Amino acid sequence: MEEIDQPEKGTEITIVRCTPENIDTVVRIGRCSYKQHYLHIWKDKGGFYMEKNFSRKAVENDLQNPDFGYFLVCFEKQPIGILKIVKDHTLVGYRAAEALEIEKIYIVREAAGKGVGDRVMDFVKDYARKLGKKVIWLNVMDTSPALAFYKKSGFRPVFRYTMNTMDFPPIKEEYRGMTRMKLLL
Repeated sequence: MEEIDQPEKGTEITIVRCTPENIDTVVRIGRCSYKQHYLHIWKDKGGFYMEKNFSRKAVENDLQNPDFGYFLVCFEKQPIGILKIVKDHTLVGYRAAEALEIEKIYIVREAAGKGVGDRVMDFVKDYARKLGKKVIWLNVMDTSPALAFYKKSGFRPVFRYTMNTMDFPPIKEEYRGMTRMKLLL
């Protein structure tokens, strides 16, 4: 793992870029954190989503795409979460070269309250600035506690929509509401 974000004095949180050697760790941490937070939203206990996003093959394919960035979030050198970004992804009013999407941030429950989320957000903001981005955006479920965290981090709602049944057939109806949010840099 190439360490790309040095911890500040007094912190033990690091963020490292994933490589093909980290695939099993990404799969393990992705599945673990997802199970802790989101199984209740699925009719199939998350099997559809985890196969689509956290199978070895899915992560291998993502790592081959130069527009995707996968990172492991570590606390005291132990992986506790994952971050996936899309470096060039359009948002209404912004060209792909101006916009960065946060596609996934999943952190294990045991890391709550340790400043991990704030550290990840600082990392993403710095990363986006280095790429010359004007905006960072993401999608979040209306029912997710993460919505309040993103607002606290400076993100503002752009619009609401409902997840397509065709894209996510086994998700329960009451969890299809989504909010797209953006943060101007």
